[in-house]
Amino acid sequence: MDKIRILYTSMNVLATISAASAFVFFFAMGKPEWATPESGCLEITQAVILTATLAIFIAALCRKGNKNEKWITLFMAVLCYAFILREVDFDKMGLPDALVFMLYGHGRTAAIVAGFAVALIGAALSFKTYVWSSLRLLFSKRGFLLAASCAMLWTGYFFEHHTKLETNELLEEFFELIGYILLLTEAYKTERIAEGKDTPLNA
Repeated sequence: MDKIRILYTSMNVLATISAASAFVFFFAMGKPEWATPESGCLEITQAVILTATLAIFIAALCRKGNKNEKWITLFMAVLCYAFILREVDFDKMGLPDALVFMLYGHGRTAAIVAGFAVALIGAALSFKTYVWSSLRLLFSKRGFLLAASCAMLWTGYFFEHHTKLETNELLEEFFELIGYILLLTEAYKTERIAEGKDTPLNA
């Protein structure tokens, strides 16, 4: 079993254990503070899964087979990086000021905008190729995974901002976790295509 597949499988196991533990902490043990806060098991697991997802996207970028989707993969990697910065409060970790600037506030925004700009400009320079590649991705299994991931993240947002249930924070984090796992799966399929172990039409 290759390293990427081991990483992917490990993250799925971790997510399953974390989600089950969160529901046990919340309902059976009456300890929601172990499940849902920023230092709870769901938030920590989300950060770990996003880091693994970013690593897999970067691995795909380094593959020769990723030539026709290079800028799409970079866009997804930057998006994943943005999610990491959203989930982790680097300003509360006691890091050096220069590092905090790059990971929080205006520095974070500048880095994310620059990353997206590079991806979009690169794709624009090969416009026809990337129009076809983007359409092919959107109407493939990976496109379905991306749509499902967006739906799960929106559902988490809905529970956070538009409900007053006692379980709204738990459900928010749970649906976000599912969304990130779906994004991880999309990254895994992209890496398999880049490595030549699958084709864009099958993945």
